[in-house]
Amino acid sequence: QTVSANVATCSISTLSVSTHPITAVYNGDSNFNASPPSTAVSQVVNKANTSVALTSSQNPAPLGTNITFTAAISITSPGTGTTSGTVQFRDGATPIAGCSAVTVAMNSAACSTTALTAGNHTISAIYSGDTNFNTSTGNLTGNPQVITGPPVLVPAVGLSRVKSAPATNSQIGTVSDDVSSPGSIVVTVQTAPTGISVTNIVNNNGTITADIAAGCAAATGPATVVLNAADGKGLSQNANLGVNILASGLAGNVSTI
Repeated sequence: QTVSANVATCSISTLSVSTHPITAVYNGDSNFNASPPSTAVSQVVNKANTSVALTSSQNPAPLGTNITFTAAISITSPGTGTTSGTVQFRDGATPIAGCSAVTVAMNSAACSTTALTAGNHTISAIYSGDTNFNTSTGNLTGNPQVITGPPVLVPAVGLSRVKSAPATNSQIGTVSDDVSSPGSIVVTVQTAPTGISVTNIVNNNGTITADIAAGCAAATGPATVVLNAADGKGLSQNANLGVNILASGLAGNVSTI
């Protein structure tokens, strides 16, 4: 380095993590002799600190969604460089399957999963550190990760109909949902036995009613109508509605609930 006003300065950012004995040797000039090496100065280079910013590709998300969690690793100034190592993604205290040691590339690591169950999940990412950088942990921005489930359809019990009698209106069940309003859930008939009709289905804020009739072709005895409840998240659930079909001579036992 050039000497100016009897001083020379050296700036460097490539020293590895270690203790380095630094010396200086003056080369002399036309007027001054060279000097022997100076007394060594121990320059300690520590690992740089890091931090983790963790984001989700979709929150909340319906059950079964392929969610990607991305951990972005930042190096705390004055440290610089590119991190290596791995990141472990956790759901609470449990590593997410397939994401227990994701390799860091370009200061980032990502975990994709469809395995989260319905409910709230506290997601975190733990950076392992490497030879130059310290470990760090980050929590999901917007924690918890919310996984919404399908609507809950609870069918009514004790329904009976008499063969060939006119259709009568009954409550056939109730619906609820963890995100959608109950009244927005659409209930339909998936399957019904021969001769049994379920029509004019109405959802009154989660209370489901319909006109039910058993024609002459319906078999007497217990029958099962499969209902479906669908919400606006693309999720649905089936439930079995039991209807007891009575012979026409047993009209006194009809239940409309």
